[in-house]
Amino acid sequence: MTQIDSFSDSVITEMEKARQEARLTTQELIRRSGIRRSTYFRKMRGETDFTTSDIDALSRALGVDPFLILRKATAAIDRTGVTLNPESMTEEEKKQWTLDHMQEYGFAANTNPDKEREMESDGTI
Repeated sequence: MTQIDSFSDSVITEMEKARQEARLTTQELIRRSGIRRSTYFRKMRGETDFTTSDIDALSRALGVDPFLILRKATAAIDRTGVTLNPESMTEEEKKQWTLDHMQEYGFAANTNPDKEREMESDGTI
């Protein structure tokens, strides 16, 4: 099985979401984009990378700006390069991720000097 990098995985996810939102079948998307069927499926399985031409053709066939697909794909990846898919996370995993990344993202409670002293005194940090 091919190992897919997090950005490519995120692009694949966003392409599939856009296809579903456009209410197009896979066959209709392939037909409108002009991409060969076998090529489309190889790319969607992560066996080969999308080219900018592929992203452009598929996006336009979906009626969306190709930059929107890329922006959404980028936004779905956190700063550590891990793809975030909240739909596949349990509530406990979401809570734990938030707690683990609070300092990194600078939530107000963690940047307040009084709160930081409080956390230091109780051993939280």
